[in-house]
Amino acid sequence: MNILVDGIFHEKRLTQNCGLASLAAYGKSRGHDLVLFAPNNRRLDEERAAAWILERAPAFVGVSLLSRFQYPSFGKLAGALRHSGWKGLLVAGGHWASLAHDRLLRETEELDLVVVGDGEETLADLLDRLRSGTDWRDLAGLARRDPSGLTRFNGPRSLGPLDSYPPMDTSLIRELVQAYGPTVRVGVIASRGCYGDCAYCSVKAYNRLQRAKPYRMRSLERVVDEIQMIHDEFGISDFSFEDDNFVLPGRAGVVRLEELGRLLEERGLRLDLWVQTRPECVSLEAMTLLKRAGVRTIFIGTESFDPATLALYNRGNTLEENLEALDVLESLGFSCDVNAENRIKFGAIIFHPYVTLDVLRAQAQHWRRYHIPAGKLLRRLRPGGEGRLCRRLEEEGLVGDDGEYLFARPEVDAVYWTLHRFFSEYHPLRDEIRSVEKINRKDGLTMDVGFLRRVREAIEEHLVSLFEELCLAGQEGNEAIERAYRRRCDLIEGEFDFGAVRARVKAALAETAGHAVSR
Repeated sequence: MNILVDGIFHEKRLTQNCGLASLAAYGKSRGHDLVLFAPNNRRLDEERAAAWILERAPAFVGVSLLSRFQYPSFGKLAGALRHSGWKGLLVAGGHWASLAHDRLLRETEELDLVVVGDGEETLADLLDRLRSGTDWRDLAGLARRDPSGLTRFNGPRSLGPLDSYPPMDTSLIRELVQAYGPTVRVGVIASRGCYGDCAYCSVKAYNRLQRAKPYRMRSLERVVDEIQMIHDEFGISDFSFEDDNFVLPGRAGVVRLEELGRLLEERGLRLDLWVQTRPECVSLEAMTLLKRAGVRTIFIGTESFDPATLALYNRGNTLEENLEALDVLESLGFSCDVNAENRIKFGAIIFHPYVTLDVLRAQAQHWRRYHIPAGKLLRRLRPGGEGRLCRRLEEEGLVGDDGEYLFARPEVDAVYWTLHRFFSEYHPLRDEIRSVEKINRKDGLTMDVGFLRRVREAIEEHLVSLFEELCLAGQEGNEAIERAYRRRCDLIEGEFDFGAVRARVKAALAETAGHAVSR
C-alpha cells in the first residue's frame, strides 16, 4: 500500500487537496495502489495521524506541503513515523516543498526525497521503479541526498498537457460527504500557474523547477465532465475553482467564460461557484457571464489601495483598476459584506516593510466604502519563497529570526502589534460567530443569530476605528498608541458583557456540531 497525505493539521475548515487527488488518479491509472488520507478532516493530530498510517503498514508515504506553515506538523508526523521503527520511503511534495526541497532534505533527517514540481508523472515513475526494484535515484523531478549526504536536484522534467491526466480521485470527497452531507464545497482545477509576475509571489519560481508553460489550461469540456461526475455521484452543487487566476484578461477571457456558461447550461447544471481573479480581468461583460454561470463568490486580489504598494508588488494593475473592479462587481449585486448573497472575497496585503502610517490610514476609507471585513486590515506581506521582493528584503536584512519580515519604521511595528493585540483578543470570537452564521445559512438551520451578528459587526467596526486611531497616535509615540488602545478596549467592553456573549457562542457552536464549515 502507498499512502498520500494531505499535510494540513489543526485547521477549522475542511480541506480537499485537488493536487493530491490528481496524483492519486494518475497513479492509479498506471496500476498503483494509492490511498488518500486527510488527517485534518478527521480531526486527527500528528501523533494520531501517524498511528493511522502505521496500522496500514505502507511501503511508501507521500506528504503534500503547500505552505511553510505546514512544516512544523510535517516534522512531528515524520518523527512519529520513524520513531515507531517504520522503514518505508517518506516523500514530500507540493508547492512549498518543491521550492524548499534543499532545506527540507537538510533539516529533516526522516525524509528520503522530495518530488519537485507537478508530481503526477514523477510520482508514477517513482512507484514504477520501486515496484520493479530498479534504481530511482536518477529520475528527473526528484530531489534527494547523494551518498555524501549533500542534497541534489536531478533537474526539471517535461510535463504533458493537463488534459492528459484523468479526472481527480474522489475518495476524499466521499469522506466529506459521508461526514457532513452534500452541502460541502468541492474544489476543481481548470488551470495551473499564472500569467502574472508579482514581485512577492513564488509561482514563477515554482514553474522554473519544471519544463512547462507558466500558465496551462484544461479544456472546459473536461472540467465540466469532472464537475458533472461529482455532482451526479454525490449530489454536490457547490464548487470552487482552485486556479490561481480563473479568468483571463481581455477577449480571450470572455470567450472562455461564454464556453463555460454554454456547457453548464447544456447539461442542466445549476451550481454555486467560487472563483479567483485579478482586477484587470474584471469587466462588466466577463463578470456578467460569471454570474450567469452560477458564480456566487469571487476572490479578487486587489492587495492594496496604495499606488506605490501596487508598484512595489509589481501587480500590473492600478489603483483605478482596483476601484473600477469593485464598482463593476457591486453593480452586479456582489459585495464584500459578509452577509451578501453574492460575495466579493477581498485579497489584501497592506502591511509591508516599507509602508508608512499615512499610507495605512488612507486604506481605511476604502474598507468602509466597500464593507471589507476588518480582519483584512492586518494582512501583511509574508515570505513566499523565491519572489524578487522576497530576495530584496533578505538582502536588506528585513527578515526576523522567526522568518517573518520586519517593518523598517518602528512606529509601524508598534501600530501593527498593538492592532494585533486587539485582534487576538476579540477576533477569534468574531470568527466563531461567523462560523455559526455560515452554517445556519448554508444548512438551513433556524437559529436566532441576530444578537450574535450585532456583536460580530461591532467587533469589526471597533477594529477599523482602532486602526485609524493607531495610525494617528503612532505619529506621537508609543504612549499615545497605548492610550488609544486602552480607550478602544474600554468602549467595546462597555458595549457588551463578553462573558455572556462567549457563553452564547459556545452554546451555538454546540448546536452546529457536525456541520461543515467552508471557507
